[in-house]
Amino acid sequence: MKIQEALQSAYKAKASDIHLAPGRPLMCRIDGAIRPYSDDAISKEDLEEWLSDLLSDMQFEQLRQDGWLDAAVSVSDVFRMRLHLGRRQGGYVAAVRMLPKAIPPINEIGLPASAMRFMEERGGLVFIAGEAGSGKTTTAYALLNQIAQNQARHIVTVEDTVGYWLPHGKGLASQLEVDGDGMGYAAALRRLTRWDTDILFVGAMEDADTLREAISAAEAGCLAFVSVCACGCGAVLGRLLEFLPDTDGGLARARFAGVLNGVVSQQLLPYPDRAGRSAVFEVMMATPEIRTLIQEGKIAQILSFMEGKGELGMQTMDDAILSAYMQSRISAETAAAFALDQTRMKQRMRIY
Repeated sequence: MKIQEALQSAYKAKASDIHLAPGRPLMCRIDGAIRPYSDDAISKEDLEEWLSDLLSDMQFEQLRQDGWLDAAVSVSDVFRMRLHLGRRQGGYVAAVRMLPKAIPPINEIGLPASAMRFMEERGGLVFIAGEAGSGKTTTAYALLNQIAQNQARHIVTVEDTVGYWLPHGKGLASQLEVDGDGMGYAAALRRLTRWDTDILFVGAMEDADTLREAISAAEAGCLAFVSVCACGCGAVLGRLLEFLPDTDGGLARARFAGVLNGVVSQQLLPYPDRAGRSAVFEVMMATPEIRTLIQEGKIAQILSFMEGKGELGMQTMDDAILSAYMQSRISAETAAAFALDQTRMKQRMRIY
């Protein structure tokens, strides 16, 4: 099998992820489902030859020595791949995230207008949340690209592997890879506050130290967009507060609540009658009431407060899913399956 040609065909078929392993056909994830690209199995030799051609000598030697490698590679002028490579039984396996080289325009991803207000903030924390493969990186870069094209700001991104190359626009874009540049997320954020940074993008919220440094950066005047693997503001805030145990009289949680601007959570749901998926978004704005609930650790009450607050720009995930169903963008089965409260969603759909 010619792996390079297969990857290009898979990209044209809008595969989000590709999996390669010796003795198995190339597998594609399309519209959320994994399926074989063909009946032809990949040989260990073909996979190793493809990797040796694709990677730099230094990257391939690192893979050979460590048995693991995360990297991002551009292929022709069309798409970019985020590679996660490992060694197994003398051969290699690869999980590949497919990304277009061009950042999608913000008006094409379906982001609610209220979420776009976060671009105008002069500082604070905005969390971009969702499960793996939900499009968090694409949403974050659409926001960053819009800022770059319209504001003269210094934008700094910190990721395991750079997902998109960000144009400088009217200001300056600096992009770092935490492993490749010899530091972890917390150490990188600690240094970047001295880089005259206006806008930050943090590719993962991996531990308490990273969250504390992000809070400090926001207090210093940076506007930070932070990616979190969780669905729904309740899950996001609950996870973050686990990093801030209430053992200091509530000071850490008060600092966090004070710099929080909001949470954007997203899912990609399949269309009912054609290929592709529709994005649905939850938007939580950090009002004084919500900041108080966060300081008190009453996360379960935030969702109830958000309901009916459309005039403030808020939208719960289940409201977004119900709206997509009423617009015939998703089926009733999909709405029920992806709702955070499935029983209530079924009841609400019967009403309409």
